[in-house]
This record gives sequence, C-alpha cells and structure tokens, in this order.
Amino acid sequence: MAEPRQHEHTVYISRMTLRDIKEHFHHTSPYEACGILLGEAAAGGMHIRSFEPMRNVAPDPLHHFSADPGQWVHHVLHSRNMIGIIHSHPSGGLNPSSEDLAALQHIGELLKLYGIGCVHPDSGHLDCSLFRIDRESRSAPFKLTPVSLSLT
Repeated sequence: MAEPRQHEHTVYISRMTLRDIKEHFHHTSPYEACGILLGEAAAGGMHIRSFEPMRNVAPDPLHHFSADPGQWVHHVLHSRNMIGIIHSHPSGGLNPSSEDLAALQHIGELLKLYGIGCVHPDSGHLDCSLFRIDRESRSAPFKLTPVSLSLT
C-alpha cells in the first residue's frame, strides 16, 4: 500500500473558526461541548471553514456528550459540507475515550474528521487533537489517525 502524501496528514483551519470553537467550549464549561466542522476535502487536503455548535443533551454532560438529535439530523440531511465533529474534554486529555471510539462506529461513515479539545481555565488557551476517520475495509471498525492542524 502506498504511503499517503503529506497533505493528507494536515488539516487547515481558519483562526476565526478556531476562535469560535474556543468560545463555545469556554461558555459551556464545565460541561462537555460539541459541534459540527464544516468545510471540504480536496486534493490539496482538508479545510475546515466553519464550526456550528450543537447542544449537548447527554444525561451526564460533565463527563459525556450526545449531540442534540434534531440538530444532528438537520446537519446530516442538509449540510453538504459537514466534514467532522468536535467535542470537548473539559477536564483535559486530548485522546479519544473508549466511549468516543464506540460512538464513532455509529457515525464514522458520515464524517472525515473527529476532534477533541480542551480550554484551560487559567490561561484560556485551546488545545486540540484532530483525527482522520479511517477503516481498512467496509467490515472493519472505524479508527482514528492523528492529523496535523495548520492555521490559515
């Protein structure tokens, strides 16, 4: 199997979009926040152009996220440029949890990117991990491959 080209490991995001994500995560803290990443995947790599916050309706939003079903269905049916989902881990940690990976198996077919972020309460700094959603075959489980994030 050929090695992927470098741009396949880099995702481009605007500073404004990153700011929007940070503000949503900050305003929903200490609860987990979630939202949709909108953009496009092309030969030159993936570009995140905007972020649409979604309501977290999880029974325990301090430790889990569950996107509002109405908002989720709306985006799945009407957002042609939905390329990913991102959520926060307010207590830190930018690696996907076992629950994140289990939920990915239900939505992975619809998305290309999966993000996890954390806003540090003291500094207000946003840390973010972004992953490309992959699987080796149609019968294999989805997995997450880390990608680099580049500001535009």
